[in-house]
Amino acid sequence: MHKTRAVVAYNGATTGLGNRVRVTLGAARYATYVAAPFYYVWPTTPHFAPRIDELWEWSAGRRIPRSVSRMAGPMTGYTDNDLRSAGPRQIIQIRTGAELLLPPEAGDWRQDLRALVPVSEIAEDVVRIHREEFGIEPYVGVQIRAHEVSHQRTKDTSAVEWFTSHMERLVNERPGTRFYLSCDVLEVKLRILQDFPTATANVTSAPYNSTAAVRAALVDLYLLASSSYMLGPHFSSFIELAQFLADLKVPTDKPVQPPCGVESWWELGAASDPLAPAMRR
Repeated sequence: MHKTRAVVAYNGATTGLGNRVRVTLGAARYATYVAAPFYYVWPTTPHFAPRIDELWEWSAGRRIPRSVSRMAGPMTGYTDNDLRSAGPRQIIQIRTGAELLLPPEAGDWRQDLRALVPVSEIAEDVVRIHREEFGIEPYVGVQIRAHEVSHQRTKDTSAVEWFTSHMERLVNERPGTRFYLSCDVLEVKLRILQDFPTATANVTSAPYNSTAAVRAALVDLYLLASSSYMLGPHFSSFIELAQFLADLKVPTDKPVQPPCGVESWWELGAASDPLAPAMRR
């Protein structure tokens, strides 16, 4: 049997944060499992500007140019997301938009996600907003995808009105309910903040998927995961990252899915440390 000499995670130039993270971390976990060096393709272009080490303190593996992976592709081929029965190959290149399915013995890449440490510029904003706005108070995290580049399945199912109607219901059921709002269109975000005085957000203005914009998205990610209940869009890997970051402890409602059935959502203890949302009181 040939020993695996390299595991490569391939991310496309237009791939968003959620897909990049789950493929890269999943492949890194698999490389450890097969005791092989890890390499990853993480293109930085106007479609997605930051390197992974500009988001988290990251030292795993070695970043390689996309061209290197593509040139080797005709010889190595690319595997999809199912690595549970990957055959013996010297170089395994993984190219997929889906979460990786790993052998049970490899462990869970989501543990590695929860162990990541955001860079100081992100961590400081997360801690400051959480301290100033929420403290130990339970709140609802709301993630809205309204940008034109959103996946069509998200645009078809997850209208802004679905979120605002749920927010209105929550306020009527529990006056004073606090919200943390994440939205990828500034105008929509500002309108909802005006309509819901108990909502707060990290209001920034930066080009879509620029380094500043993705860093602001990571602030959102940790504050969503630190909530006691989430509303998220259908077919969004970002809200799934927030769920994984909280170790699936935060009940989450999404369009076209049955309601999660949690009435007293505020009984879930607040995250005392927003940089470790899986740890609850």
